[in-house]
Amino acid sequence: MVSQEGADQAANAFLKLLEEPPPGTTIILTTSEPGNLLPTIKSRVVAIRVPTLSRRETEAFLDDAVVERKLARVPRDEALARMNGAPGELFAGESMAAAFSAARRILDAALQPSTPDGTAERIKAAARQGVAGARGSFTDTLEALTHLLHARAKQMVDIGHDADARRTASAVVHVEFAKAKAQGNVSPQLLSASLLSSLHRTLRP
Repeated sequence: MVSQEGADQAANAFLKLLEEPPPGTTIILTTSEPGNLLPTIKSRVVAIRVPTLSRRETEAFLDDAVVERKLARVPRDEALARMNGAPGELFAGESMAAAFSAARRILDAALQPSTPDGTAERIKAAARQGVAGARGSFTDTLEALTHLLHARAKQMVDIGHDADARRTASAVVHVEFAKAKAQGNVSPQLLSASLLSSLHRTLRP
């Protein structure tokens, strides 16, 4: 169940089904926001918390032949970041896929060297953002970028690159600052340019 503002009437109507389910029926409800469910619903169900998958379990999921075919065009580190322990997040829809694609471009540009070509890539990445609408898809891009940075930090730790892991973790602070700025009347292009500069200095000192 997805808890939504103004959904009390629908939730109350659903109570009748919970109170008098058809014979031989098992009703399974899922929600990521149990605290927002009506008390009358929560009192009629048995809560079971399903934890996120471990790193080993998520790796095994991605190694499945069917999943590999489905995600053939998705980089493995991006898939791990999008999952964040929850496989369903990989199939959340086109908007999330677009957000991760845009976030990947920003991260790749930030990692480019301090050369004219690298600078050009960062300018190009910033220019690809819209001039307005920071609270919309651009906010999704920043959220995806946070996930990618967390995944990269874990990857750096796994291969013993502790200094790179620390720099990557520090880069998350710049993204969080950009998220806060995005809530105001700001151009995504200008915010991206500033963010790319900060990420580049942090990731490639």
